[in-house]
Amino acid sequence: MQQSPPLSLPTPFSTPHRTMNEAHYRLLKVVQSICKSVDHFQDDLDYLMSEWNTIRIIYESMRNAYETALMVADTQTDWIEVDKELTVSYDDLMAQVRHLDRRLQKLTMEIKQTLSSNLIKD
Repeated sequence: MQQSPPLSLPTPFSTPHRTMNEAHYRLLKVVQSICKSVDHFQDDLDYLMSEWNTIRIIYESMRNAYETALMVADTQTDWIEVDKELTVSYDDLMAQVRHLDRRLQKLTMEIKQTLSSNLIKD
């Protein structure tokens, strides 16, 4: 009597379904990577928005201080003090603006790199 070959059950990665399942797995990994990147970018954008609001508040305070000084300062000495205070505030404000600009440029580069790396992958 001739024996029949052993019965083999298909595995998830066996012939007919292999390409489909591997492709889905790779796609899932890419989507997970993109979602993780988007979450990271959203956190960075939230932080930068907070920084922007701080800068805006400082700017408005400086503007209000200058307008008040226009009405109150009478002598040359008063104007010298106002000028000193506004100069220091302006320097601090510009340092924060430069820092925000650098962070925005860095984030822009990260986003571009993430987009290009995910578009190049299979």
